[in-house]
Amino acid sequence: MATKPAAKKAAKKPGTAVAPAAANTALSVTQRLAAISARGRQQIAKAPSGTSNAISFKNGVIAVGGVKIGNEMKVIALHPQYVRTYYDSIYQPDKIVPPACYSYDGEKPHEKAADKQSPVCETCPMNEWGTDQRGRGKACKEGLRVAFLSAQGKVDAEVMGRAPILQANFSVLNSKDVAPVIDAMYDHFGHPGKAVCVLTAEPDESRQVVNTLAVDYEIEDEATLNAIIGRIEEAEKMLTVPFPEPEEGARPAGRKRPAARKQRSF
Repeated sequence: MATKPAAKKAAKKPGTAVAPAAANTALSVTQRLAAISARGRQQIAKAPSGTSNAISFKNGVIAVGGVKIGNEMKVIALHPQYVRTYYDSIYQPDKIVPPACYSYDGEKPHEKAADKQSPVCETCPMNEWGTDQRGRGKACKEGLRVAFLSAQGKVDAEVMGRAPILQANFSVLNSKDVAPVIDAMYDHFGHPGKAVCVLTAEPDESRQVVNTLAVDYEIEDEATLNAIIGRIEEAEKMLTVPFPEPEEGARPAGRKRPAARKQRSF
C-alpha cells in the first residue's frame, strides 16, 4: 500500500509579525525600565569622571560633582589625609587655581609643589600668624581631606565595590570638628569604614560653612565590609595625588609676593 507523502508546513508569509513571548508581556513597567536602565548605567560607568568625585559645601549645601544633595548626606569614611596649602592668589569661586605650595606630611613641601616657600613647614614664613591677607591668620592653611563612599542608597558588597570614591576638603575649623569623630571610630570600630555616618553642612556667618560628622549605624555584613576594605588603598592614593601645575606664564593676581621669599637659598 502506497505511503502518503508528509504534509508540508505552511510557509510564513513575508512581513508576518511574531507575537511577543508571554513572559515579556508579564513584565511590569518598573521591571522593563530597570532592564533598560542597566544598559545605560554601563555606559555612564565608562564615562570620564572629571571632577564628579568632589564633595563641595558651597553656601552650606552638599553637592557631588555639582549635583546638589542637601544639608546632609550618608557616607562611609575610607581615609583621612592631613594637608597644608598656600595660595599666592585671592580666592575666586569661578576659577580653580592650584596652590603654589602644599604638603601632605606637614613637615616639608611636596616635591612637586610649584613654588616652595621654605625647606620645612615649621619655619616657613607663610606659617606665621598675621601673614593671611584676609585676616590675622596664617597664609598657609592646615586642613583635612577625607575620602568617602556614598551610603545614600543601598549599602552592599556589589555597590560598595564599584561606587566612585568621593573626596571632601574641610577647613581648619571644620577639621577640628570632623577629625575627632573619625579618630573615635578608629578606637571604637577599628576603622571608620565599618560605619555609615551622616555628613552635614550648614551656612554660617563666621565660618561660611559648618560641617559635622556623626555615626549612624555599624556595618555588620562581612561581604560588604570586605568590599569596603578593598577600596581603602585606592582612597589613600587618591588623596595624595599631586596638585596640577599652574599654567605657564599665568601669575595669579591679588596677592603680593612677600619680601621674605627673596631671602630663600634653596
